[in-house]
Amino acid sequence: MSAAMTSDVLVATREAWHRLAEHVLAPARYAVDGHISLQVAPGGFGTPEVGTPAMRVAVDGEQLVVVRDGREVRSAPRTLREAADLVGIEPGAPDGVYPPATPCHPDEPLAIDPAAARELADWYRLGAEALADLAPDEPARLWPEHFDLGISVDRVNYGISPGDAVIGEPYAYAGPWDALDDPDGFFDRSFGAARTRREVRSVADLAAFFRTARDHSRRTP
Repeated sequence: MSAAMTSDVLVATREAWHRLAEHVLAPARYAVDGHISLQVAPGGFGTPEVGTPAMRVAVDGEQLVVVRDGREVRSAPRTLREAADLVGIEPGAPDGVYPPATPCHPDEPLAIDPAAARELADWYRLGAEALADLAPDEPARLWPEHFDLGISVDRVNYGISPGDAVIGEPYAYAGPWDALDDPDGFFDRSFGAARTRREVRSVADLAAFFRTARDHSRRTP
């Protein structure tokens, strides 16, 4: 693990990405098809292709990528306003859809470090591959308000987070919806079970954690 994974630089980059997700990408998609979920993309995350003509918006490291009708434009926006201008919208989370988790300060600088962005992008990629291994037919979605990538299978949430107020570093989680028989204490957190990036370093590690959580969740009280 690089130093970026445990530094303030990572947190600043994560927060900048989160603001872009909530106040630029989610509203860009919502304006077209009424949905807010995002997905893993090369170098980061983005919307799926939506609308006619087709449009896609993505964050690739420091850059915002906008593709319309096959034409791609890239820029490294310094603020939410610059990012939203590139997309052609006003910055701000969709009204009345969810309470934003991040502030919308359109002219505040976006502090995105390239090395930290690569670390986060790699974490999302590992998570996407491990979730696909667990449930190939269940598409993983990146939710802008929580900024985690996850799926729900048989009343259990599985996913990865880049870090948050509960666990400050990137981590994987499994959260059963219902009370379970858990004599060995596998689900040892209020929301279920978690493993940090330092504990699950590969797709194989993540997949094993998810499978173990699945096996434990099949027990009934």
